[in-house]
Amino acid sequence: MWRYFVGFLIGMLMFSTQAMALRFARPPTFTEWNSNTFSQLNDTLLQIWNTLNGRVSMDVVTVDPDGSRPCSVGEFVLFDTGTDQLCVCVTEATKVWKCVNLT
Repeated sequence: MWRYFVGFLIGMLMFSTQAMALRFARPPTFTEWNSNTFSQLNDTLLQIWNTLNGRVSMDVVTVDPDGSRPCSVGEFVLFDTGTDQLCVCVTEATKVWKCVNLT
């Protein structure tokens, strides 16, 4: 029985590292319970479920997002030119995106 338990723990550790690579936004703070709170809670739980089950898709843009595309901090987009770039939003107020080439 002890071997099964240790094997189960090792298996959980091996597969949980892949799930930790995908991150979702911080859930909102709920201060009162009304219909709006339940819709926010449903959206947050759906986002968590989609992330854990691999159903996250990345937006593909053909225009440079820096300064023109509104964003939330930590959002990713794929900037598709001749050389593909992965862009991450670093500042929400001024719409600043940092991009790196994908090789």
